[in-house]
Amino acid sequence: MIIIHGPDQVSAQTKLDQLLDQAKNNNLEIQRIEAKNLSPASLSQTLTPSSLFSSSRLVVIDNLLSLPQSANKKKLIDILKNNKGQLILYESKNIHPATIKSLPTTQVFSFKENPLIYKFLETFDLKILDEIIISRQPLEMLFFMLARHVRQLIQIKTPGSLRLAPWQLSKISKQSSFFTTDQLINLHKKLYQIDKRQKTSQTKDLKVEIEHLILSLSSRA
Repeated sequence: MIIIHGPDQVSAQTKLDQLLDQAKNNNLEIQRIEAKNLSPASLSQTLTPSSLFSSSRLVVIDNLLSLPQSANKKKLIDILKNNKGQLILYESKNIHPATIKSLPTTQVFSFKENPLIYKFLETFDLKILDEIIISRQPLEMLFFMLARHVRQLIQIKTPGSLRLAPWQLSKISKQSSFFTTDQLINLHKKLYQIDKRQKTSQTKDLKVEIEHLILSLSSRA
């Protein structure tokens, strides 16, 4: 069992892609499923060998360990502990070391964000953006985090719509108060446009795009 976890989704996805490419090169059949759609019966069926060639299959399960605590989750994890096949657990959040230690893992890949990214999101300071670039952090990860952060700044304006730790809610609420809802929605639209240009190769350098975006914030009325 391999576990890939952490909020740095760009690096985590890159690692998963590498492992999937290796599996394809070894002629493995790949089956990927969302944990939220699983029951103990369906998971057992997925992992149970169906032929003499069952070892030629790789199962990837998304966000099973991140599920809320429940009797169903406990049963799913118990099934995993007895699994002998090739399995990857892909988690978009950090998983507690005790949880990982309780599983029969062969490899664990952890991908956490650089603290500079959090500092940039809290301040929108272009000097910190330069530090991020010097530290060779992928700007795709920064962009992903920035888009998520802006969504949180919008959500916090509707009480109860954002579920985070109290200290996180306090920090986001304070930063959000510096902007109107319209300003944040407009910022989110600009991020969407940048993302669209990135995916269609119609964009400038991503660094330039982010710089222009932040400058537009500092020049707002």
